Order: sequence, then C-alpha cells, then structure tokens
Amino acid sequence: MTQGYPNGEFDPRAEALRKRRLQQRRLQQQRLQQQRLRQKKRRRRRLLTAIIAAVVLSVCIFLAARSARNLNEAPPVETTESTTQAPETTAPQLEVDVSARSALLYHAQTNRILFEKAADKKVAPASLTKLLTALTALEYCAEDEVFTVGSEIYMIGKNSSVCYLKIGWKASLKTLICGLLAASGNDAAYCIAANVAKKTGDYKTNREAVDAFVHLMNQKAKRLGMQNSHFSTPDGFDAEGQYATARDLLRLARVAMSNRIIADACGSHRVSATLADGTAVTWNSTN
Repeated sequence: MTQGYPNGEFDPRAEALRKRRLQQRRLQQQRLQQQRLRQKKRRRRRLLTAIIAAVVLSVCIFLAARSARNLNEAPPVETTESTTQAPETTAPQLEVDVSARSALLYHAQTNRILFEKAADKKVAPASLTKLLTALTALEYCAEDEVFTVGSEIYMIGKNSSVCYLKIGWKASLKTLICGLLAASGNDAAYCIAANVAKKTGDYKTNREAVDAFVHLMNQKAKRLGMQNSHFSTPDGFDAEGQYATARDLLRLARVAMSNRIIADACGSHRVSATLADGTAVTWNSTN
C-alpha cells in the first residue's frame, strides 16, 4: 500500500496536477512580493524627490538670509513688492543632476538664477508657506503686538512639526515668528493666523479666523507676483488646492529676506526669546 494516495494507488496525473498547482501558487506569491517591492521603491523615490526639492529651496532661503545679514542690508519696516528687482537669468546655467521634480538655485549677492529645473511646475510649497504667513502677519500687526495662544493650535495636522506652544502663553508676534520659522512650528502658524485675523475682523470661531487669514495670504501672494500659487493653510501642510512653483517661491523668499525679523529667524542656528510673562524659550533651527 502506497501511503498518501487513495486506496494506496499512485496516480501520475493527479501528482502532476498537484505539482503544477503548487508551482502556480509559488509564482503568484513571487509576483505579489515583486509588485509590493516595486511599489515600495516608487514610494521611496517620491519621498526622496520631495525631500530634495525642499532641501534645495531651504538652502536657497538660508543663503539669502545669511547674505542679507552679512551685507548689512537695511530692510524696510514694511516690505513692498515694487522694490524687488527681478533676478537676472543670463548667468550660465550650472549642470546639476537633481532628481527633484522642480528646483531653482539663486545667488542673492549677484541677483542671478544659477540653476533651474521645471521652475514653473506646480508643487507642494510645504513649510516655505510660513514665509508668506510671516509677511502677511507683519503687514497687519506690529512686531511687538502680544497674542494669546489658544485652542487654534489644535488645528494642526497629524505628525506636524511644532515649537511646543502652550495654551495661555502670551507672546509677541516677533517671538511667534521665531517659533514659526526657526523651529518650523505649525502650532505657531495657526496661532498667528487666528490672532491676526481676529484683529482685522469679527470672527467667532478659529476656523473662520484661519480661513480669513489664508485669504489675506493669497491676496499678498498675488501682490508679490506669485501668479501660479495658491495657499489653503497657514503652515503649508498638504491640503487640497494648495500649490506653488519654485519661481514663485523665489519671489516670496526674496521679499521675505528683506525683512529683518524674518531674515534673523531664518538665518540663526538657535533662537532664544522671552514671553510676556517672563518665561524663557529656546528653539533650535530646523532650516
């Protein structure tokens, strides 16, 4: 009697069929594993592209801030769009292999664009949005105006970068801008947005106030000549209908860096400030 077969009889056709089915299952599992691996690699490439794009733009802003400080430029108290000369594009383009979908490298001292790649392509602005948030806030409120941190800080997205504001803290707009730009605090973005908007209108809820401030941001962006950009949040967290181009972000960065408060916050490795109640805070730069 042959073990493992009905009536102890060996059936070659049944054995061959069993082996084929087993082989098919193994092939299906291999294809599924390969498909998952390809999807994982694609996600990694997309993430790496986004990171590189953000790093390139952040380096441009950081260099611009340091250049402004080193040259001892006298920034205006209130930034204006008409005083910014368009950058030269006649400089020889650098040959740089950048995997980012969009990139632009600008030399602040010579006012020349050294490299660009798909600079007019619409991409997510991410935390560079905070430059516009700071500019808009300074247009409507004085730097020493004191705001109270409220429940608006709970409006931030999941896994947001924060500067660890606490409800009830009282801080000047200048201090909040340091938390916004040095520590990339999304909580500071919403605190600024809600408080500035409530100074300009009678808004009952944080949502209404933040939406009103974002509207002011978009108006400011248009005055800056950012015709291919639109913003939906004060912190740049990914949201529907929010996009910008590298060229528009350069326009934003050049005006922002002409403001002393913004340039100092972006160009410092560590920022220390004192709140209205005497509490000392220190933020390490994430730029």
